[in-house]
Amino acid sequence: MNFTKNAVVDGSATLVGLHAKPDFVFQELNMLSDVVSAEGGSNTVILGDFNADCDYLSTSAYQALELNDIINWLITDTADTNVASSSCAYDRIAYRGSEVTPKIRTT
Repeated sequence: MNFTKNAVVDGSATLVGLHAKPDFVFQELNMLSDVVSAEGGSNTVILGDFNADCDYLSTSAYQALELNDIINWLITDTADTNVASSSCAYDRIAYRGSEVTPKIRTT
Protein backbone atom coordinates (compact mmCIF):
# COMPACT_ATOMS: atom_id res chain seq x y z
CA MET A 1 0.00 0.00 0.00
CA ASN A 2 1.29 3.43 -0.88
CA PHE A 3 0.46 6.76 0.73
CA THR A 4 1.38 10.04 -0.89
CA LYS A 5 0.97 13.63 0.24
CA ASN A 6 -1.97 13.84 -2.20
CA ALA A 7 -3.62 10.68 -0.86
CA VAL A 8 -6.62 12.72 0.29
CA VAL A 9 -7.94 15.21 -2.20
CA ASP A 10 -9.13 17.84 0.28
CA GLY A 11 -5.88 17.63 2.23
CA SER A 12 -7.25 16.20 5.46
CA ALA A 13 -7.76 12.79 6.96
CA THR A 14 -8.01 11.39 10.44
CA LEU A 15 -5.58 8.60 11.34
CA VAL A 16 -6.56 6.57 14.37
CA GLY A 17 -3.93 4.33 15.95
CA LEU A 18 -5.18 1.39 17.97
CA HIS A 19 -3.97 -1.36 20.25
CA ALA A 20 -7.06 -3.20 21.47
CA LYS A 21 -6.68 -4.93 24.82
CA PRO A 22 -7.32 -8.65 24.24
CA ASP A 23 -9.80 -8.91 27.14
CA PHE A 24 -11.91 -6.03 25.79
CA VAL A 25 -11.59 -6.39 22.00
CA PHE A 26 -15.32 -6.48 21.23
CA GLN A 27 -16.10 -3.47 23.41
CA GLU A 28 -13.16 -1.41 22.15
CA LEU A 29 -13.88 -2.11 18.49
CA ASN A 30 -17.53 -1.20 18.93
CA MET A 31 -16.43 2.07 20.50
CA LEU A 32 -14.50 2.85 17.32
CA SER A 33 -17.87 3.37 15.63
CA ASP A 34 -18.33 6.38 17.92
CA VAL A 35 -14.83 7.66 17.09
CA VAL A 36 -15.45 7.45 13.35
CA SER A 37 -18.85 9.09 13.74
CA ALA A 38 -17.39 11.88 15.89
CA GLU A 39 -15.00 12.68 13.06
CA GLY A 40 -17.96 13.09 10.74
CA GLY A 41 -17.30 9.65 9.35
CA SER A 42 -15.27 10.93 6.46
CA ASN A 43 -11.68 10.36 5.45
CA THR A 44 -10.77 8.18 8.42
CA VAL A 45 -8.08 5.49 8.49
CA ILE A 46 -7.79 3.20 11.52
CA LEU A 47 -4.67 1.10 11.86
CA GLY A 48 -2.99 -1.01 14.48
CA ASP A 49 -3.30 -4.13 16.56
CA PHE A 50 -7.04 -4.78 16.59
CA ASN A 51 -6.65 -8.30 18.07
CA ALA A 52 -9.76 -9.01 16.03
CA ASP A 53 -9.38 -12.72 15.37
CA CYS A 54 -8.79 -16.20 16.78
CA ASP A 55 -8.89 -16.47 20.59
CA TYR A 56 -9.59 -12.77 21.14
CA LEU A 57 -12.65 -12.32 18.90
CA SER A 58 -14.90 -15.11 17.66
CA THR A 59 -16.30 -15.17 14.14
CA SER A 60 -19.80 -14.44 15.43
CA ALA A 61 -18.54 -11.52 17.54
CA TYR A 62 -16.58 -10.17 14.55
CA GLN A 63 -19.70 -10.32 12.38
CA ALA A 64 -21.70 -8.51 15.09
CA LEU A 65 -19.33 -5.52 15.27
CA GLU A 66 -21.08 -2.20 14.63
CA LEU A 67 -17.84 -1.07 13.02
CA ASN A 68 -18.46 -3.41 10.07
CA ASP A 69 -21.42 -1.26 9.03
CA ILE A 70 -19.41 1.93 8.62
CA ILE A 71 -15.87 1.01 7.51
CA ASN A 72 -14.05 -1.05 4.91
CA TRP A 73 -11.36 -3.50 5.93
CA LEU A 74 -8.15 -3.18 3.92
CA ILE A 75 -6.58 -6.03 5.88
CA THR A 76 -9.39 -8.55 6.28
CA ASP A 77 -9.99 -11.47 8.62
CA THR A 78 -8.44 -13.88 6.09
CA ALA A 79 -4.96 -12.32 6.45
CA ASP A 80 -2.26 -13.76 8.69
CA THR A 81 -0.61 -10.79 10.39
CA ASN A 82 1.27 -12.49 13.22
CA VAL A 83 4.50 -14.44 13.43
CA ALA A 84 3.13 -17.26 15.59
CA SER A 85 2.24 -20.66 14.17
CA SER A 86 -1.45 -19.69 14.20
CA SER A 87 -3.04 -17.88 11.28
CA CYS A 88 -4.71 -14.82 12.78
CA ALA A 89 -5.47 -11.32 11.51
CA TYR A 90 -4.61 -9.25 14.57
CA ASP A 91 -3.08 -6.27 12.80
CA ARG A 92 -5.51 -4.42 10.58
CA ILE A 93 -6.11 -1.33 8.50
CA ALA A 94 -9.65 -0.08 8.05
CA TYR A 95 -10.88 3.02 6.28
CA ARG A 96 -13.88 5.13 5.42
CA GLY A 97 -14.43 8.21 3.35
CA SER A 98 -15.26 9.31 -0.15
CA GLU A 99 -11.85 10.96 -0.50
CA VAL A 100 -9.85 8.07 0.97
CA THR A 101 -11.55 5.12 -0.73
CA PRO A 102 -10.53 5.87 -4.34
CA LYS A 103 -6.94 6.55 -3.25
CA ILE A 104 -6.30 3.13 -1.68
CA ARG A 105 -3.99 0.95 -3.77
CA THR A 106 -2.87 -2.49 -2.68
CA THR A 107 -0.01 -2.99 -5.14
